[in-house]
Amino acid sequence: MGKITPQREQYEKGLPPKPSCVELPKTVNILGIKYTIEYCDNPADVDINKREAFWGQIDYWTRTIRIYRKDLAPEDIWQNLFHEIIHGIVAALHLKSLKADDDKNHDELDLLALGLTDVLIRNEWLKT
Repeated sequence: MGKITPQREQYEKGLPPKPSCVELPKTVNILGIKYTIEYCDNPADVDINKREAFWGQIDYWTRTIRIYRKDLAPEDIWQNLFHEIIHGIVAALHLKSLKADDDKNHDELDLLALGLTDVLIRNEWLKT
């Protein structure tokens, strides 16, 4: 079983997560395209159309990434952010085999984001 982080412990107790050691970014440059990152406390606010509840969304038109963060452990916020960044990379490079047109491809993107988050945390490049 994996190590329980202090943030996860707070989450499981129903308490707000402790602040992350790494400040969440407000912008990201994805292959030369600058995106603004917004953090939302309501999952319905993540959806640009306000019709569905999402963990994260990238909007290529407004160049905005919105991430749900309330009550989430920092590692979960980072995973959601990496997931949306990977969407941006896939779109910018026209990687048709990874476009999230179906649930299978979307799950594969999520697994890539999970793997990236895990590598960064295990190597202490990202402290949670």
